[in-house]
Amino acid sequence: MVVCSIYAIGEELLEGSIVDTNSPYIAKRLIKEGYSVKEIKILPDKISSIVSALENGIKNSDIIITTGGLGPTFDDVTIESLSKISGRELVLNEEAFSVLKEKMQSRKREINEGHIKQVMLPEGSIVFNNPIGTAPGVGVEIGNSIIIALPGIPDEMKNILEQEVMPYIKGKYKSTTLYISDLYFANTSESAVNKVIVENNIHKIVQTIVNVSKGKIIVRLRSNNSDNLLHAENVLKRSLDQYYYGKNDDTLEDVLIKKLIDKDITIATAESCTGGLIGSMLTNVAGASNVYKGGVVVYSNEAKVKLLYIDEELLKNKGAVSYEVANHMAINVAKIFGTNMSIAVTGIAGPAGGSKEKPVGLVYIGIFFKSACEVYKHIFSGSRKDIRERTATTALAYTLDLLRK
Repeated sequence: MVVCSIYAIGEELLEGSIVDTNSPYIAKRLIKEGYSVKEIKILPDKISSIVSALENGIKNSDIIITTGGLGPTFDDVTIESLSKISGRELVLNEEAFSVLKEKMQSRKREINEGHIKQVMLPEGSIVFNNPIGTAPGVGVEIGNSIIIALPGIPDEMKNILEQEVMPYIKGKYKSTTLYISDLYFANTSESAVNKVIVENNIHKIVQTIVNVSKGKIIVRLRSNNSDNLLHAENVLKRSLDQYYYGKNDDTLEDVLIKKLIDKDITIATAESCTGGLIGSMLTNVAGASNVYKGGVVVYSNEAKVKLLYIDEELLKNKGAVSYEVANHMAINVAKIFGTNMSIAVTGIAGPAGGSKEKPVGLVYIGIFFKSACEVYKHIFSGSRKDIRERTATTALAYTLDLLRK
């Protein structure tokens, strides 16, 4: 199997001021094509550190892809590092320079020293065209391995990777067919999913990765045998049928909107602690306007009274975060928008505002459907952001579950 390593270069990544999104993207892309990703590292803008990592990398990797450090400034040292590890002198690459001149002329800009620095490449380099920026991608073969350096700007990196690098890699390195399936479950626990995996020996049949994210469970299945993958997938779907909602590119909101359209059911939302997050998720889906009629964010008690006609005495006696208020929010917002269905959420996202009786993380989710309202109580843990996201995900999952019945 072809083994790959990925190195993200930049002090800003190490200090956390910028999050590395390039490495996960590259890793997913390589794995999808059947290549193995051995390691992902973040390196500083130091030639000694980069060269050391590359020296170790080429001992065990066929392909090393780096991102970052190709710019015009003093701390962009990736190309110099490639020169040192390959023992090849930096020379003006005529191919890259020609492309650069055309690009700058079309933009009516002068070429400066920084631009020239970006096309001074190790002798004999492979050039990967960058249609967006000025720094090309660069490939340097060392023995049986190749090091491919790409820009750190995500849009530039993705464009070069997809248009230039992947075709090159697939033409040079034979991949092993890898079958992939990511299954999504909601309103269940990691332990419940793990129990099904272990009892059915799924993890012994196929590579199995379990992730928890924003109130959902993701089971990632990988195998070189399509029959084994299909078997594992079917066992999980069958055993966790009531919690399963989709696979691969499906999102919970995609599946929900499609189900609403199929059943010709309209929906509205009333949100307190989530502040419009549920409505935003629904309207991210193309075609949502066919079924999503609107929503209200009623963050304060005054808004709940004025916009949803929640009784002031009810708010006073039961509190905004209560079964009764969630119930009335769901019923009233459906009446206001004239929908068949509605979602209402009210809760305490924290970090302050909780009490012994009503702790931070307490959430009530009301789902109105078929002239009846179901209210669900949860106490979520995590940060304010975590609680809001888990509330939104759980609310959508309950909605989908009711539609399936």
